[in-house]
Amino acid sequence: MKILLIAGHGGTPYDSGAVGCGYTEAVETRRMATAVAPKLKKYGFAVEIYDQSRDAYKVVTQGVSLPLSGVSYVIEFHLNSAANDRKGNGRTTGSEIFVHPSEDGVGVEQAILKRLYALGFTNRGVKRNSSFAVLRHVKRRGVSHALIETCFIDDADDMKLYKNKFYEIADAIADGVAEGFGREVDKMSYEQFCAFMARYEKERAAKGPSAWAAGAWQAAQDADITDGISPQGAMTREMCVMMLQRCGLVGRKER
Repeated sequence: MKILLIAGHGGTPYDSGAVGCGYTEAVETRRMATAVAPKLKKYGFAVEIYDQSRDAYKVVTQGVSLPLSGVSYVIEFHLNSAANDRKGNGRTTGSEIFVHPSEDGVGVEQAILKRLYALGFTNRGVKRNSSFAVLRHVKRRGVSHALIETCFIDDADDMKLYKNKFYEIADAIADGVAEGFGREVDKMSYEQFCAFMARYEKERAAKGPSAWAAGAWQAAQDADITDGISPQGAMTREMCVMMLQRCGLVGRKER
């Protein structure tokens, strides 16, 4: 399976994209594409990075086709803006992924967002939109396309996390793609699970029980840990163990 990675903005004449918190979008999208590529290759994907001296948006709007021969999936990297939180408020604005309205399924994109959420980014969801020129061009050629808005460049909380966990973010994207396409991916460690739950409890205390676990609840459904119906109240020990088993944390022997 061949994947094409596109770094948003840049090119000649130069388009910086969004700027904020000391970062430039065109620079960071190229860093991320370069970091994700070898991680995808480790999963057995054939990977190409689109010519980073060019801006794919300008290319397609000038009527030139992108090199999609043999490509099955396209990832286009961006950083979002308009959070206007350069001082930070203690919360991330988060990550979202855009796909074309005609896309059949979004399991790959949900797997990516689930893993970005585990790192600390708010999960803003998978959204369908046909207004993005590159996305529209790629889908018209019969290829699935994901436009990843990794986080908000003008949110200090987002960019602090981005700086501190850059390579973990690249891992999360590659792992999400691999999971979504059925490749074997390492399970969450016990330490990661504990950190995950600690974050839920912190959000629960801050936001109240009605909304604190919305992202986690969806992620649990996507991972077949729950059917979305049960448990509806307090969990029995049996239910807890069953869900931990589905996470891969119970029944695994140390080697």
